[in-house]
Amino acid sequence: MSWHCPKCGAEYGNPDVLFVTATGVCHPCTRKPQWGPEQEMAYQWLRTWFFGLYEDPIESCPYDSGEGGYQWIFGGPYTAEEALLADWEGIFTEEFLERVADLLCEETDCYEWSAVPDASFEE
Repeated sequence: MSWHCPKCGAEYGNPDVLFVTATGVCHPCTRKPQWGPEQEMAYQWLRTWFFGLYEDPIESCPYDSGEGGYQWIFGGPYTAEEALLADWEGIFTEEFLERVADLLCEETDCYEWSAVPDASFEE
């Protein structure tokens, strides 16, 4: 069972551990700045772009405690900030991209990212 925030549309796998505010939205939404419609649209677009290319390493990367943790077989670890700045600096302000990166990390509680495996990867 999953839960979707009515404000941002974020999907959470386990609603029992989600901090939902009294207004019924997810915790990151309560800390999101009050952006105008253009900034909100840009944020949602960047969020979709980011999650199409990057994921929490728990999703696909093997973990080996004897080798120091996740094995970054798809690249990484990446930070959300470096990924956003690498592709979008100059189009969006650095301050805006840094805030988007912070929100992505707060939303997922993930601060190191792996590339999403492409369709050609065979296990």
